[in-house]
Amino acid sequence: MWLLAIAHWLEVFDTGLNALKALRSLFLPINIQMLNLPKSLSKYRPNQIELYLETDNEEQQANSIRQYPNLKDYYSRTIEYKFNSHGFRGPEWLEPKGIMFLGCSHTLGIGVRQEETFADIVATTKKIHYYNLGQGGASLDTAFYLALTYVPILQPQLIVLTRPNPLRFDLAKDTGAYFNLSPDQMLSNKQLQTYRSYYVDWSSCDLNPELLRRKNTMAIQYLAEQHNSDIIIKSSQELDDCSDTSRPGRDMSHPGPGKHRQFADLILKDPAALL
Repeated sequence: MWLLAIAHWLEVFDTGLNALKALRSLFLPINIQMLNLPKSLSKYRPNQIELYLETDNEEQQANSIRQYPNLKDYYSRTIEYKFNSHGFRGPEWLEPKGIMFLGCSHTLGIGVRQEETFADIVATTKKIHYYNLGQGGASLDTAFYLALTYVPILQPQLIVLTRPNPLRFDLAKDTGAYFNLSPDQMLSNKQLQTYRSYYVDWSSCDLNPELLRRKNTMAIQYLAEQHNSDIIIKSSQELDDCSDTSRPGRDMSHPGPGKHRQFADLILKDPAALL
């Protein structure tokens, strides 16, 4: 129901800045060193280490080894999905003014080790701490509400937005349920069958995903401007289109370490990355 509360507060205030202040007042802060952070908005459990996650499962690992027998040692290795005390993959958030990464499972790094993700590579290269807010199955709606909450608090020097599949959007229900609507979810999630007809109508008109893309991107750009953050905007398709195909991600449906490295290089070449 926190999304309904957000909607209510956004209606109360006329300006974006006042809306942001109102949003921050909705949360009971917890102190971590110098930061006042809200309760976790991640879909993942805080302080957990998972050896498999979503599309990266034991069955798919076995399939990867069969498909690439010459890479058996690589695909047999352990991948730890380590979630910090806020439920996000990566190191603890001990101080502000780092790099914030927004996106979907491509940003989170499904199928690769943490140190192989483009987020970790960029931050390590720049010798700066980072916050990986990537969420599996996320939409641009997801990226926006995470930015709306965490940008004012973490005050990142740089925001790297890797836009997810444009055919995804979010749905909140007054029961507290929250869904990412996407082609895959509409086929696999029985709870969403009620919305199938609406989703088909929405996704069949190119204007709908284009408007969603533009308004969320502009909103995140506005947040960056208001908090003196530089911003780099890419897309998950750009990561998929990187040329390295030597080792796909362990789940065979996400980019492997070579593509992550190439994508990190693209980000580092952006003038905004010159922190």
